[in-house]
Amino acid sequence: MPWKTPSGAGATVFIWSGYSLAERDRRWKAVRENAAKAGFDCILVPLGNGVDGRYMTQLRCSAMALPTDGRAPIVIADRSSHNEWVPEPWQTGREWAEPMGEALLDLGMERARIGVVGLKGGSVTHCNSIDGVVNHTALAHVMSKLPNAAFDDATDGVGFVRYVKSEEEMAFIRRSAAVAAAGLDELIRLARPGVDAGVLYADVIARLLELRSEYFPVVFTIDSIGTPRPKRYTNPPVGKRLEKNALITSEVNAILGAQLTQVCQP
Repeated sequence: MPWKTPSGAGATVFIWSGYSLAERDRRWKAVRENAAKAGFDCILVPLGNGVDGRYMTQLRCSAMALPTDGRAPIVIADRSSHNEWVPEPWQTGREWAEPMGEALLDLGMERARIGVVGLKGGSVTHCNSIDGVVNHTALAHVMSKLPNAAFDDATDGVGFVRYVKSEEEMAFIRRSAAVAAAGLDELIRLARPGVDAGVLYADVIARLLELRSEYFPVVFTIDSIGTPRPKRYTNPPVGKRLEKNALITSEVNAILGAQLTQVCQP
């Protein structure tokens, strides 16, 4: 039966959700087609795979069960989270395994072949996570509720859809690249001998946020020219000041429309 939201559970997590309903329908249709070709009855984007969850729902915290027969998916989200793509998700707080299992049962998947997205590293997504990204304790609970169903990896079913960008996505990639370039311009404008490197780091981040990028750390590599192993800073280099003839190699990242671009410049 449908999951009932526990009273007082969870909290809303805001995230940008500006893609159109046409973009949602394109993604869902393409994932369904990939899954059906692979012989799956349903796709499960489980707890732990927040990247693909966001791609499929535009929600920051979500899980999804998507039947391949064209029926509407069931989306599980934290309490009070919803958007135009998913106006009425099953809402939860700290308990995710039970509603994921109930969603599959509600869709009639007791003896189905279910594709789990993020179970293993994929061909074009989660490539560095060879053991996958899912929460295995939660998935084990889901599997225990459907002992006659088959669960197999379906990471590429979503991955190859993500890999080919739509016109809406391409527009945000261009905007993201422009914002990243503006962050680099701010670095060039402010970097001078004697400048506090931690403040410089913060100024570059502030410029990116001012231009509506989501937060993503920048990276500075700062040391004298010719240093064999220059020091790399993934956090603000607190207490360090720029010296004359220092070489700064930067990785300036911007995210708009969930599309990340990076500008690297020595």
